Amino acid sequence: VAKMEENIDRRWPLPLALIERYVIQSAHTAIAYSEDSKKLLLQKGCRAPIFYVPHCLDEDLYRRIDSLEKRRSLGLNGLVIGYIGRLDERKGVLDLVRAFAKLKEIELPCKCQLFIVGNGDYLRERILSLAKQLNCEDHIVLHRGVPHREVPIYFNCMDISVLPSLTTATWAEQFGRTLIESMACEVPVIGSSSGEIPNIIKKNCGGLVFQEGCVDELRDKIVQLAMNSDLRQRLASTGRAAVVSKYSYRHVAGIYYTVLREALRSGNNEHSYSD
Repeated sequence: VAKMEENIDRRWPLPLALIERYVIQSAHTAIAYSEDSKKLLLQKGCRAPIFYVPHCLDEDLYRRIDSLEKRRSLGLNGLVIGYIGRLDERKGVLDLVRAFAKLKEIELPCKCQLFIVGNGDYLRERILSLAKQLNCEDHIVLHRGVPHREVPIYFNCMDISVLPSLTTATWAEQFGRTLIESMACEVPVIGSSSGEIPNIIKKNCGGLVFQEGCVDELRDKIVQLAMNSDLRQRLASTGRAAVVSKYSYRHVAGIYYTVLREALRSGNNEHSYSD
């Protein structure tokens, strides 16, 4: 079984390039994490059946829970716009700060806060510096990364979750796991057009998409959700239902079972033919 997570054709040095070609071209079945991964497998000579197998999650862990006390302990109130992930420029966190600062230009019905959870000391300092420069530091809460099992608690402290990733020459968002985690917690999402993000959002109807790097459009999407609680609730409900049906452990395990069964069938047929 060949598995492809990459969504950009990167040229590997020898002997990695030869190993990759051999695995892909001799596989009996293949797994792709996205449509771009599937295209890349075909481009690299895959002749086996290709199955889409997404990331999965525990829907009993990622769910809506009462977060009032946690919000209070973190100093969060009003409408909370959040991001969870590594603090990396490619993740577009600085664009999120810029878009948040631009909310001052619009009269919103409630106070807004930006809640950022993640590790990365270099970018943390840049976030603080930019927030001070844009005069919005008093409305931003920065929190260190948290253990995996605690992530749902922090998603539940948010009213809107944002993944503003930026494509580079060697990287585009391969899946965007936090999107399905947010949706499972009934938190509507806003994601950029990088890599697989728009496909995940559109397939699951749990959020809105903006053109990556466009700070004004990101601000407008935040405003659209901030001004419409009914839309937030509708996206939250449809997103949760879609994620449970498509990304639960049970569902994805069933896909893996089909993949392995196909690999065994194809392998046995090939072995019989060669005998």
